[in-house]
Amino acid sequence: MDYRTQVAHHEAAHVVISAHFGGGPTLHGIDINIVSSVAGAFGNAGVGLLVLDNARPEEEQRHVLVQNIAIICAGAAADARTMTRNVNDALQRQTGDLGVAKAEIAKSPLVEGDEEAKHVLQVGMQTAEALLAKPAIWDAVVNVAKACLANGGRLSRDDIEALLFQSTSTT
Repeated sequence: MDYRTQVAHHEAAHVVISAHFGGGPTLHGIDINIVSSVAGAFGNAGVGLLVLDNARPEEEQRHVLVQNIAIICAGAAADARTMTRNVNDALQRQTGDLGVAKAEIAKSPLVEGDEEAKHVLQVGMQTAEALLAKPAIWDAVVNVAKACLANGGRLSRDDIEALLFQSTSTT
């Protein structure tokens, strides 16, 4: 798999997993041509994280936190799948996504200490990996990635939503 195709799958995975949890793409959509936050890397997907509502029961808040970490880690989980890497190795190679996931965990008042933070990161990564193993979800990632590549490396929110609606209505 060439680099652009891998980046398209990585960014598509963020968007598909976000949509799966009720988030989805933001106005930004996907652009695999722009420089990412990591030196030498390209690609960005605008995705909506889920809102952590402190008024909800703590168990529900923890569940939403794990879902957000899964959204952030979805790109690395896609990398593991497309490049036949260990999922933890793939996440360590994605320093930008790893940093965002750690920051999201660190700002949560529900997580106390390094061991619990590591556990939340691991559960989020495993959740992303398990979701991408589902054929319908992986097919949606592939469809979004192919459409992004066919459109010069960019895909709007409306185009992504049309693809996601199409793939969920036919399954």
